[in-house]
Amino acid sequence: MKCAAETRLSSREFGEVAAVDGVHQPSRGPWYCEYPAETMHFQHTAVMQELLPDPGADDPAGLWLVWSDDGRRELRWRQPCASRLPSDEDDEGVPCILPAGHGGRCDAQPGNAYEPNPQMQDRINDKIRSMRALETARALNCPAVSIRDGWDADAEADYARWADVDHTTCPPAALCHQAVLLLAAEDQTAFQAFVDRHLPNPTW
Repeated sequence: MKCAAETRLSSREFGEVAAVDGVHQPSRGPWYCEYPAETMHFQHTAVMQELLPDPGADDPAGLWLVWSDDGRRELRWRQPCASRLPSDEDDEGVPCILPAGHGGRCDAQPGNAYEPNPQMQDRINDKIRSMRALETARALNCPAVSIRDGWDADAEADYARWADVDHTTCPPAALCHQAVLLLAAEDQTAFQAFVDRHLPNPTW
């Protein structure tokens, strides 16, 4: 598993990275630290551009973003680590993807997908459920309580009031009234299909 640190490029950094030829598509991020999670490292690093396959001895071979938790950061051209690690797929081994002189152990795993720990995954799931509930409430467009835009405290307060409304008392033509009748009938499939028809861009 990789280090969980992540960052996004500033406008200036993005402009510098986008101007460099390489395999990576320029992206503001998120960019994730390439260090293995269990190795000691005092700075985070992410490779911004694909390394040159056969750089000369004096040629800068790769562009890395290096950043610290205290806010210091810079783009650096560096030679790659010369180490090659054992691989079942490659008799010669695979190269470490960290820059030369890095601390801690080497890493040959290029993918930098974020793998949240269980506590963080619970927080992510809670936020997703909250967003889904608010989006559903907006789609049902209750005439008694409207949900303000965004995901801030005002919208959550609106949702709390919306959840307290007896929607069976809303006009029969109101979407919220029709939805609550489907819920009362315990027809979750019909309820979800009804809501999805009125969501602007259903993604769940």
